[in-house]
Amino acid sequence: MATREYEVSLVRVSVVRESIATRVARPHNAAGAAEAFRAFVPEDEDREILGVILLDAKTCRGFQVVSIGTVDSTMVHPREVFRAAIVAGADGIIVIHNHPSGDPTPSPEDRSVAARLGAAGELLGIHLLDMVIVGEGERFYSLASER
Repeated sequence: MATREYEVSLVRVSVVRESIATRVARPHNAAGAAEAFRAFVPEDEDREILGVILLDAKTCRGFQVVSIGTVDSTMVHPREVFRAAIVAGADGIIVIHNHPSGDPTPSPEDRSVAARLGAAGELLGIHLLDMVIVGEGERFYSLASER
């Protein structure tokens, strides 16, 4: 039986920093994460925006918008959430999204996604430190506060 050969491309993966730079403190808690999120996403956004804050032991490595959804939902897949964390060399993440309704109370889907991302993070060695939901004004909800 003959061996079949395939062309294989060499692939290089790197972090590309956008020209937009915003100064934020390293989020040490949910309030800091909500403040950082608000620096990137306007409060009057009419769709759910899900982002990930990339952290290491000393610094905030960056923020990435992972998904832009509808008025009451957004697509979330662990592959998309952890992609930037892996490339950036982050050892922890905070997943954060808004509720356009203004009410930051977590839905059953929010809790399910947080559990799934926590399990994926354990496999990857990247800690899901919190999932924060941003509401109207200064309101937010931290799922880590339930632990």
